[in-house]
Amino acid sequence: MTKTEMMKKYESETGKQSAIVKFMAGGQALESKDFPKIGPYEYSTDYIAWLAEQLTWRPVSEKPEKDDWVTLRRNVNGKTDDEQVWFYHLMDVKEWEGLVKTLGATHWLPIPPSY
Repeated sequence: MTKTEMMKKYESETGKQSAIVKFMAGGQALESKDFPKIGPYEYSTDYIAWLAEQLTWRPVSEKPEKDDWVTLRRNVNGKTDDEQVWFYHLMDVKEWEGLVKTLGATHWLPIPPSY
């Protein structure tokens, strides 16, 4: 199994396995029914919860920890303004407050590494 960058990041940060490895015993594959099946792999529920957290909109008051690609959006009157979404390569976290103010952004989302 080839691991994605997100799987490697999860394992690095948590020290846990992202996928459940099937193995053979007496000629039969042993599988856990406690874990969801997604594609050719069975991912742990901890990994799925971690992944969902990575893909959740965050208020701009929670600054990104490092320079990276982010998606920014603006809410108007409590609703997402779908026409006001930007993809931005943050080169320096120090520029965050100026960028947020200039765009009027209210939320951001990290763009996960490609598979």
